[in-house]
Amino acid sequence: GLDAVITYNGTRFDMPFVKARAARYGLDSMYDTPHNLDLYHIINKFSELRKVLPNLKQKTVENFFGLWNTRTDEIDGGESVALYERWERRGERDVLEKILLHNSDDVRQLTRLTPIVKKADVHRAMSNIGFPVKSLSVKGIRFEIGGSAADLSIGSGGRLTVSGVQRKRPLSYYSYDADGRKGDIAFDDRRAEFSFTVPLRRVGDLTVIDLDRVLPDHAGLSESPFYESGFLVVKQGEEYKYAEINHFIRLFLTKVLEELA
Repeated sequence: GLDAVITYNGTRFDMPFVKARAARYGLDSMYDTPHNLDLYHIINKFSELRKVLPNLKQKTVENFFGLWNTRTDEIDGGESVALYERWERRGERDVLEKILLHNSDDVRQLTRLTPIVKKADVHRAMSNIGFPVKSLSVKGIRFEIGGSAADLSIGSGGRLTVSGVQRKRPLSYYSYDADGRKGDIAFDDRRAEFSFTVPLRRVGDLTVIDLDRVLPDHAGLSESPFYESGFLVVKQGEEYKYAEINHFIRLFLTKVLEELA
């Protein structure tokens, strides 16, 4: 199965349509829903393009990036939906050809449009809308910040809680940390969900994760400019370090999956 698909406004139409069709033909139990990387969602909420463009329709954005001349279709997305419903009722060949041409151009253009993420704050976007990690999809990242700057004890800075769904072959696993020094892990196979919590520390205006305690094998994070002596800065003052947060989550979940394999 796929880990992820790239769409443009697929959250609203493409993915619900695919799920509904899978259910119609009795394939929903066999269908592993891939993580949806929706480019429209990313540029709509995490870029400045909305301020400079009249709208964020795919063709408008393509035109802005000089990609319009590579299109050959004659309709837009709204017309495509109406024509598809008409084709389902009447089966007209010329209508079908218009739809297929539009869909083909959409897919081809999407591959050219993917670099648009460079115009967005990608790391902040991923922290907010989630991202795939092997067979998992991260859906929620929540910080509970507390403690005083002078309190350096474990958990003094609050905690980080990450939750999401298990897309394939759900596992059942629970690990609870009685003294709150390493955090909790929960994988629910019946609901196909997961979550984990790790304690945070406060050091001055920094909120950090003690990697030596919660992720001893953290070589992948040691090159970060916000890593020092086994600690990873995830918040400085009011600024969250989204790239470091996402990287930590990816490594942590990868390690858990390896141990459960």
